[in-house]
Amino acid sequence: MTELKSSPINTPSEHLKTGFKTLITSSLAKGHSIALWRMPEEDAFQLLIQENEKLHSLDNLQLQNAFALNTFQAKGHEAKGLVADSLYQVSSANHDYSLIVGKEQKVDKADTFSWHKGTLFPTTNTSKDEFCGNVSLAVEAMEEDLFQKVVLSKVRVLESAPDLMEHFIKLCDQYPNAFVNLHSTPEYGTWIGATPEILISKDKNEVFKTVALAGTQPHNGLSPKEAVWRQKEIEEQALVSRYIISCFKKIRLREFEEHGPRTVQAGNLFHLKTTYSVDMKEVDHPELPQQMLDLLHPTSAVCGTPLEASKAFILTNETHERGLFCGHIGPVNIEGETQQFVNIRCAQFQNGKLALYAGAGITVDSEPEKEWVETEEKFKTVLIEK
Repeated sequence: MTELKSSPINTPSEHLKTGFKTLITSSLAKGHSIALWRMPEEDAFQLLIQENEKLHSLDNLQLQNAFALNTFQAKGHEAKGLVADSLYQVSSANHDYSLIVGKEQKVDKADTFSWHKGTLFPTTNTSKDEFCGNVSLAVEAMEEDLFQKVVLSKVRVLESAPDLMEHFIKLCDQYPNAFVNLHSTPEYGTWIGATPEILISKDKNEVFKTVALAGTQPHNGLSPKEAVWRQKEIEEQALVSRYIISCFKKIRLREFEEHGPRTVQAGNLFHLKTTYSVDMKEVDHPELPQQMLDLLHPTSAVCGTPLEASKAFILTNETHERGLFCGHIGPVNIEGETQQFVNIRCAQFQNGKLALYAGAGITVDSEPEKEWVETEEKFKTVLIEK
């Protein structure tokens, strides 16, 4: 995946075309589930509508024309998602839409968006004392060699949310290289986000890719070439890279290309990124995407190293449910391609409120105050603050 850059907002959507808006309001009013997304470096959106309320098992990524929704805790092979009764291509210029898969939806006039509420929604903010206290506990645990890294998260609930459709367009305009998404289902509720991190992908030419993305600092007006990294961030990114290579070794895969690490911009932040690619036809490894999904999720970039010890620390000490935050989402077998993204830089909507999620990688060199500031900066990606 290419780096996620921030570009100035022009006129974020000015007006959503009435027909496109009505198609979505009509579908939600009938209780249908939807997923709307814009792939990195593409102009058009895609809108998937599923009439059945129940999520499908993705059956080891074998389903066609699907959109995966997987939680932080669920393993890759347990992924669930939506399967298209209708799949539309939507012009980003004028919001005209055309059917590309399935049947044309009957559109009935509806005045408002009946966004699904889901079953879990945070009720309180993570306090600074709680978050910084967890960072201190994690550093103490690492000093005792219980694990090498853990990713701790926090949540902030805004009492007033922006218009989700308008905000989706703003995210597309602001972050042309992000995977921008908005999805609403009865089981998980309604989420919106712009993530820079791809988990796995398989293109039409059977080329598999995955990415190690870790280490964070504000760009402060600098170019990526001018970034200077501390040892803490370099080691944090190296842990993720080593974990990916260890997964390749577990399935006895030795033929892969590695590019990086290099500095990339994601909104108002810099990260270190390494890309790994495999020609699946050359290595004769058709099960590679599902195998790597099972091994990688949740990645050390959103959980820690080693996996079980860091995950246990998270579940013991975080007081909020992560839900789809740090899970993986994205299209499955649409036009011959599958892309799964780590669900970061995201927010959850319910009853007019917006819950923002953000996390930070904690190592033995972490300082609680700096980690708090880092997560505050990450909130700004979803809010589009300057």
